[in-house]
Amino acid sequence: MSKNLNLDNVKFIFLPVLIFILISIFYYVIKNGNLYEANSDFSFYHTFAHNFLGDKTSTLSNEIYSESLAKCEVIKNINKTDNCDISRIVNGEIWIPNILYSVIFLSPITIFGSKFVFFLLGLFMGITTIICSFSAINKLQLRYIGPRTIGIILSIATLYPPFINDTITVSTMGTCIFLTSLGISSDKKYLRVLFLIFASFIRPTYIIGLIAFYISIFLIKPKGYKDLAVQILPSLIFYLIYYQFIYSRYPGSKLNYLLLAKDQHISFIAAAIDNYLLSNYGIDEIYSYKGNIFKMFKIIFTDFEIFSYFINLWITKINLNLGALYEASVLSYSGAWVTKPIWYMYHFFIYLPAFFTSFFVHIFKGFSRIERTLYLSGTFYIIFHSLLLGGPRYSIGIHIIFVLCLIRFLKVNLKVSDKIP
Repeated sequence: MSKNLNLDNVKFIFLPVLIFILISIFYYVIKNGNLYEANSDFSFYHTFAHNFLGDKTSTLSNEIYSESLAKCEVIKNINKTDNCDISRIVNGEIWIPNILYSVIFLSPITIFGSKFVFFLLGLFMGITTIICSFSAINKLQLRYIGPRTIGIILSIATLYPPFINDTITVSTMGTCIFLTSLGISSDKKYLRVLFLIFASFIRPTYIIGLIAFYISIFLIKPKGYKDLAVQILPSLIFYLIYYQFIYSRYPGSKLNYLLLAKDQHISFIAAAIDNYLLSNYGIDEIYSYKGNIFKMFKIIFTDFEIFSYFINLWITKINLNLGALYEASVLSYSGAWVTKPIWYMYHFFIYLPAFFTSFFVHIFKGFSRIERTLYLSGTFYIIFHSLLLGGPRYSIGIHIIFVLCLIRFLKVNLKVSDKIP
């Protein structure tokens, strides 16, 4: 942990940590301890881990697996189809999920059979992410942004519903941000390298964050940027190796996600795109389409209707990654319906203004190269990630950068001190 975190700063971390703990307990109570049910991809990863571990699985894991099989039978009967594969076999190929995440981070369920231990793991991940974020921001030594303001920034960031949901339910996004925050905040270079390598094993979209950061540091060239580039390089190398064996087994050519709208709570767009692709190109399932870069670009840039769909879909995904709900406003995995209005207000009053503010910091004076690099990488991440996938959970962690950007921009232009009058 960073030396920037000392006893004098503990009081400023107290509020965001308290907010996180109280809301997490609320989640735990309303779900009767079944927090894994609020993890949208839990069934997929758990099924793999359960089968991988064989007879070493707990009674709880066996029960959850049996429930998954039973739900599959119900779906088959309702839809009158044999297609309900919880292992996700696409075009005859097994979709291998993240091994490290499935086996290690789901072990409180699969091996130890304890919902409470699973809750404690999520609690630990969330609190650690908050503390590491405090340490990382404090290292920047930004004018008008002292420990008190950092505490306020993290309190606002903690109120973002997807952040709490994805950390307390130990999702892949929550786990990736947890490991990334440990790497960023570490004073030891070897620990930074190690944690970032582990983070690269959790989410295939980790590469988008790397690309965004590399472009940003080479454009703005903050002090020590070459050293930063070298420290991050091992995680890129290990990601490429891991991609070859695991991530490459994900459906489609990966460029198919440019036109993918399915399962992102925007079925009104998905239906239109899917029908057009089927009628005009014979593509019955863009989800598993393996078109190469030439085929995808030809479809997008030689067909004005598809090009229009692509641009509209891209903008919609940007909005989704900034916390917009669309059809998810009437769906809830957690059952915490009270978070839906909070979610939309957060999107409208905080995330959207912060995103647009991230463009202005490059025009206004008073912002250092390192912080402009940070804001630009966050902006690029949202833009690049939205080419492929859109969803509020995909921007957790990054949202802290945008809250910092918004508060910093306001304080620089209003010249508001961090000191008590």
